[in-house]
Amino acid sequence: MILKNQKGWVYINALIGMTILALAITALALNFHQSTQGTLSISNQTQATYLAHQLLTELKIHDHTGLDRSSPQWFKSDFFDDPNSKTKFQYTIKVLDPDEIPDGLDADVIPVRVTVQWSEPTGDKVLQIVTYYYK
Repeated sequence: MILKNQKGWVYINALIGMTILALAITALALNFHQSTQGTLSISNQTQATYLAHQLLTELKIHDHTGLDRSSPQWFKSDFFDDPNSKTKFQYTIKVLDPDEIPDGLDADVIPVRVTVQWSEPTGDKVLQIVTYYYK
């Protein structure tokens, strides 16, 4: 009977197992990171849409006075009542030129564009909504 020297195989098996485990944990961490970034991005986009809708509703309520706020205005979001939120939104409300009214629309409309901008770790984001008010 020949006995082979099997010293070191337990160590190699342990190293292979730890390598596989480390790769699995790295993949899970990357997945969690991307999921968190996606959630943050969707949350900010929801808040920006809410802000744009609120601004358009405010203009409608006040009979479209003070429509042109083309200089940027800052808005700190408290939409989700999160005191730790650091996202700031910058918005502009601009009355568009009458030439920008699409063909087929009544000439008695005022085109208004609301632009909301904010920054994320992946870069700057912009949301624009164009609506029309009757004169």
